[in-house]
Amino acid sequence: MPRAVDRQQRRDEFVDAFLSIVADGGLEAATSRAVAARGGASVGALWHYFDTFDELLAEASRQVSRRAGRRRDARMAANRGLTALQVLLEEFFPLDRTTQDEARVLIAFWGRVAHHEQLRDVYEADSDEWFGCVRRCLREAVEDGELAASTPVEELTAVVWHLGVAGQTDSVVFHPHADPAQRLRVVWTVLAPHRPSPECSPVRAGPGPRGGAS
Repeated sequence: MPRAVDRQQRRDEFVDAFLSIVADGGLEAATSRAVAARGGASVGALWHYFDTFDELLAEASRQVSRRAGRRRDARMAANRGLTALQVLLEEFFPLDRTTQDEARVLIAFWGRVAHHEQLRDVYEADSDEWFGCVRRCLREAVEDGELAASTPVEELTAVVWHLGVAGQTDSVVFHPHADPAQRLRVVWTVLAPHRPSPECSPVRAGPGPRGGAS
């Protein structure tokens, strides 16, 4: 009898193949033929598990978001406020090879969202999660006195979010001239006027141990 195939596991294997190709040769190398070959299957078999390239790209985007989210949550677990925000930003900004490769997938996916309405739910769910994490960190910072009570949390959340998106985009479009670590430092510059005293500063004024790899 033929071996039963776990459909989700096989989809995950093709997504892993796609991501590994992007890591090795960039997004342009991740053709359907290359993904199928690295996944140990024919092109026809690949499209048995995915209806379109957009579906494969959307699943890859979800996988990237899940992986980054797990790293983020594990590192943020023991922190809150500005310290937690620093940790979050180190996963948000593409500061090393892993996050740079992930940014390539995300930017490619974002570029297709504008023309494919069915992909927007994936984008919005991912954006809402990270946006919410930034908001929570800033609210905690206000609660803990790291930021002034008058701090406009919603507006600053939007600013930090857009700086993160810009950092990811620049790392793909302008690499190797982009400097996401510099944008990370801009976040602390934006937050500085809302700190109640010079003594109340983030743990690090610039990128952490993962910085400087752009």
